[in-house]
Amino acid sequence: MKENKFFTFTGFISAIISIFDFLYRFYISSKIKISWITITGIICIFLSIVGIIVQRNTILKYTIKKHILYFIKSGDSYWVKNKECIYIFKSRILMEYRKNHLIVSWINNLSSFCDKFKWSKHQELKDIQIKCISPHKTIDIKREENWHCYDITFEEIVKNHEKDINIIIENLKDDNKESLLFLSSNIVNRTQNLKMIVKFEDQSLIPKNIRYQIYDNAASNFPIYEEKFDNKSRRLTYNIDTNIIEVEEYKPIFGYRYVIKWDFK
Repeated sequence: MKENKFFTFTGFISAIISIFDFLYRFYISSKIKISWITITGIICIFLSIVGIIVQRNTILKYTIKKHILYFIKSGDSYWVKNKECIYIFKSRILMEYRKNHLIVSWINNLSSFCDKFKWSKHQELKDIQIKCISPHKTIDIKREENWHCYDITFEEIVKNHEKDINIIIENLKDDNKESLLFLSSNIVNRTQNLKMIVKFEDQSLIPKNIRYQIYDNAASNFPIYEEKFDNKSRRLTYNIDTNIIEVEEYKPIFGYRYVIKWDFK
């Protein structure tokens, strides 16, 4: 899915630049004498109007914010070029979860990657199979609070080189259908592209009331943005033929949480 809001953002910025350019050229070509105090006042009024427009338009404000913060966020040993989260329903009571990261090193001797996973149904660590299927040296799995954590080591890579980290979490059994129907991703590193996929291999499982939500922190109960699936959906898609829900978010914001929710018919 293309990032439609990116074009909205760039168009908005281009419009502002064009307006300033027009006003400047008009001022230079005319013989009207305008004091700097007047010019400053006009600029302040104009920026105030723009600020009000942006403040009232939640998605425009979010789009501008994410493009700015993406370039500010740094300080980690790597950044994430692509993050893909895939939740697979083998049946209504047996699921599988896959997490694929394409990371780019910010240092010269990157050799480890850590991540964590939490399911909405409690399950002991010994009952869940967490595997790294990409080339690696070791994988250390442990449970901290309600999280299943894993640390992966691999051959060192140098600065600006890429590394694939592919994880499969199997044996997610839910005989009593206690797990909640959602897929979420928290952004903990600078991330260029996030893709979230819910795949129903059991064709008898038909999702309804599909929605996509963005939260400005991991603990919030109130989304800053919600999109329900319909013919006008931009980020959120559902392919009836393949029975797959998908969302793609360009430059998701560090610290934000992105969620797909649905019910079953």
